Amino acid sequence: MKNDEKYLADTLESSEEHRLAIQLLTEIQNLSIENDLWGAKLTVLNEMVDHHVKEEEGDYFKEVRASFDADKRTKLLEQFIQIRDQLLEEYSNQKGSSKRVA
Repeated sequence: MKNDEKYLADTLESSEEHRLAIQLLTEIQNLSIENDLWGAKLTVLNEMVDHHVKEEEGDYFKEVRASFDADKRTKLLEQFIQIRDQLLEEYSNQKGSSKRVA
């Protein structure tokens, strides 16, 4: 049970990182490149993605494979896909209703 709680927390953190990345992408897209915030937000996004990839590609995937049987991994994948699809839909909705800020 303790492993399940750890991986749930890790999964929720990962999902939040994905959501924040999408939010930053949207904000960057809506800014003019001349806006001082454009470069700052791009730098933050780059650092977030770097950190996120290192976490996932490091020990995390190995631990998941070793800790969960195929059925549990399948359930985790289904949860990930559901969250990903929700985030993509939110991004799409935000993109459609956003206006470019100078």
